[in-house]
Amino acid sequence: MPMLQPRTVIASFTLLALGAALLLWARDSALPWVVLGLLLGLGLQSRPSQSNSASAILEHLGAGMLLINGCNRIEWVNPMGCRLWRTSSDCLLGQPLPSSAIELDSLIESVRKQPHTIHIGEFALPENRIGRAVATALPTKSVISVILLIEDISVSKAMDRLKTDFMTSVSHELRTPLTSVLGFTKVVRKKLEETLLPKLTDDNDPKSRKTIGQVRENLLVVQQESQRLTEIVNTVLDLMNLESGQVVWRQEQVAITEVLTAALAEAQSLFAAKELSITLDLDPSLPKITGDPIRLQQLCWHLLTNAAKFTEQGGLTCTASLNRDSQHPKVLLQFRDTGIGIAASEHSVIFEKFRQLGDVLTNKPKGLGLGLPISLAIVKHHGGELWVDSDLGEGSTFFVSLPITGSELVQG
Repeated sequence: MPMLQPRTVIASFTLLALGAALLLWARDSALPWVVLGLLLGLGLQSRPSQSNSASAILEHLGAGMLLINGCNRIEWVNPMGCRLWRTSSDCLLGQPLPSSAIELDSLIESVRKQPHTIHIGEFALPENRIGRAVATALPTKSVISVILLIEDISVSKAMDRLKTDFMTSVSHELRTPLTSVLGFTKVVRKKLEETLLPKLTDDNDPKSRKTIGQVRENLLVVQQESQRLTEIVNTVLDLMNLESGQVVWRQEQVAITEVLTAALAEAQSLFAAKELSITLDLDPSLPKITGDPIRLQQLCWHLLTNAAKFTEQGGLTCTASLNRDSQHPKVLLQFRDTGIGIAASEHSVIFEKFRQLGDVLTNKPKGLGLGLPISLAIVKHHGGELWVDSDLGEGSTFFVSLPITGSELVQG
């Protein structure tokens, strides 16, 4: 292993590798912090014995590690890497990555294009297993070598599929009886209001009038809660279908301003109930984009209702404009509210499933925290981006960037 002999290379190797390791394990284990402390103490020292100790740690690291040179060949691999590939180091060293892991080629290319960024991706391992790789650059004088830290995530993927299947099954089982409860409740309310209650209200007995009022309120609660549960079940099923790829996407020319206006009409009552203002700044000359109008309207609806939930005073400003800053012009949507805002540490968390900012509030809005994950899935399918700019107590702005092709731009 000639590349491990110079102490400066060991220092760079260990530190960059552990940066990747932290990303790989940070949520699951305290191990990276232990290893980081060891390597910081060993990899930066000048004595050969300590460099050898750092090398020993890399050799026994609980994740596969490979060094890919400038010719895209494996220059070094640790024992765990060999075990993950189900082969020996003699079969890997000096060879390109196995052809089954073609996803790693694009990951390595991304590292070379953006060497200051750590890249994460999934790839195929032997025996129908799934691997996850964290890739980072190791600059040298002439070329950029790439460190790959890999692990087998087949078990966790299988557990995710099992969980998804279970939630989908339960949601389907709940939807049918909930639909019946909601339908019969509406029928009972209508019959009572039209036939029975008018006769009973002729009775001047205060107790009877009070009982009638309670019956009306209770039936209304049953209907409202049944409706809410039905919406929750439908939302869960929607997300499961999006994640499993079972959604049939339409491809049409879509006027994004029309989609946004339609979504606003659906969400209008939420803003009216809290007396929140809505300001629109929509560029009427925006070109159409190619996409699914129903899903894009759903995206706008989720972002609008999200703003209404977390805003008590003020209102929302919606902007639709053409962003020409990049090489490929894009439609840019902005949803700016005057709500409670989001701490910087929560910006990435809110896009995760079942995570809601209200978890830390005493008055958490109703919901499962699935609106933003669904929105993110819709945006990604359309080749766009979704992000937030916010500070706690200063409102939030959600940005949606959707690509436009050259032909559509000319037509616009």
